[in-house]
Amino acid sequence: MRITLTTKLFAGFLLLLGLFAAVLLLNYQLAGQVLRNSQRVEASQHVSADGTTLLRSIIDMETGFRGYLLIGNEQMLDPYYGGERDLLTRFSELRDQLSAEPVQRQRLDTTQRLFQHWTAYTHMLVSEKRAARARNPQQRGLDTMPHARLAEGLVGKKVMDAIRYQMGRFDQTENDNRQRQRQRLADSITRAQRISGIVAGVGLVLGLLWAVYLVRLLGRRLRSMITLARRLADGDYKTQIVDNEHDELSDLTRALNGMAHTIDQNISQLEGRNQELDQFAYVVSHDLKAPLRGIESASRWIEEDMGKDTLPPHIREFLALMRQRVHRMENLITGILALARVGRVAEASEPVFVRQLLREITDTLS
Repeated sequence: MRITLTTKLFAGFLLLLGLFAAVLLLNYQLAGQVLRNSQRVEASQHVSADGTTLLRSIIDMETGFRGYLLIGNEQMLDPYYGGERDLLTRFSELRDQLSAEPVQRQRLDTTQRLFQHWTAYTHMLVSEKRAARARNPQQRGLDTMPHARLAEGLVGKKVMDAIRYQMGRFDQTENDNRQRQRQRLADSITRAQRISGIVAGVGLVLGLLWAVYLVRLLGRRLRSMITLARRLADGDYKTQIVDNEHDELSDLTRALNGMAHTIDQNISQLEGRNQELDQFAYVVSHDLKAPLRGIESASRWIEEDMGKDTLPPHIREFLALMRQRVHRMENLITGILALARVGRVAEASEPVFVRQLLREITDTLS
């Protein structure tokens, strides 16, 4: 089954559209990967920021707690109570962000249990400090507090150190995760650029190859048609184009071949008719010259029979004029035959004396 030219052009157009659609789809998928990796990096940054804020709030609570134990001013507890209320929400929000990170979620739960243990410890000391101040407004430090030995034994500091350790591990793990996500983001961007370039290059190469194929196919067939036209112009009417395709240009090829065949037939018929005309002209000229030769012969016979010296001068003049007229008629017939053959037979070049030619023309017209 032969493929038509229209089908080839349409197939090339569909190929380019398919490549364009494939590039768009691939770029869409790659852009989705880049976007997801970027969102993961951004989410990790939010987790690290929230973890840092959470630890800073705990440290602020510790600072307020220690200040209160030191000087007994209730205003020192404002950061303590404010941080306690805020941290309840922060732990919950941070835990929701770690739904896909079980290790980090477990570490956060451990930090929250340590924080609850520390708040229970600090609440007890704050209550004892407040009671001691109520009994003795001049009370300072840990004096007269029942559980002063806990503070002196650095129990609260140990719990806070554990909290800092857990949050340090939390932040380090999150930084490692973020670094991996950033590397994935960079890899996805590089992969997207590389694959897009490769696909675009393949599409360009295929498009160029298809265009070259069509141009060569059309150029070869058009050149054969131009060659046919030139051969026809040079008189080669038997030339034909060989076309094994079956498409729209094949109709034009068949039309040109048909035209060349028709011209060849017409030329052959014209040549045959010209030959017949030459034969007819030869016969006619021969038939026309025969009476003229008879007239010339008769004039010579009369002159010979009656004697050239015995003929009156005007009779000799008439006979000479008659022979001259006969020669002119023969020359006229010969000229008409030569004129009929002009362009169909090869003519030899010869020198012409213009004065003699003009004299002969004048004599002919006179």
